[in-house]
Amino acid sequence: MSVNRRVDQICDEFEARWNAKEQPSVFDFLKLAARADQVVLLRELLALDIEYRTRLAIPVVAQEYAVFGQKAVRLARKTIAELRSSELNAEQSGGDDTTFVSEKPGFVDEAASRIRYFGDYELLNEFARGGM
Repeated sequence: MSVNRRVDQICDEFEARWNAKEQPSVFDFLKLAARADQVVLLRELLALDIEYRTRLAIPVVAQEYAVFGQKAVRLARKTIAELRSSELNAEQSGGDDTTFVSEKPGFVDEAASRIRYFGDYELLNEFARGGM
C-alpha cells in the first residue's frame, strides 16, 4: 500500500471522528502511522484539525502544535494564514471592498488578541504613520 493511501485512510478516520462531534487528537492519530509516513501525515492532520476547529469556532493557537516541533508550529501558522486569506477572498468577491478584516472566531494569535491580514500578508504591527 502506498504512503498516500495509508495517510488517506488515517485522515478519513480523523475526519469521521470530527464529523461524529468528537475532537480527535492529532497526536493519537499520528501514532497510527509508520515513522516514514509521519511527516506527510502530520501535514495533513494539522490542516484538517485547523479546518474543523475553525468551522466549529474552537480557538486555534499555532503554538499548541509545538509538541510536534517548531516546524509544525510554522506549518500551523501557514495553514491558519491560508484559511484567513481564503476567507478574505470570499468576502471580497461578495462585493465587500474591505482592506482590513476584523478578528473572526477560531483564529487566535498567541502574542496578541487579534490578527489582521492584507491579501496574503499578515499585518503584525505599525512601524510608521503619515506621509502617503
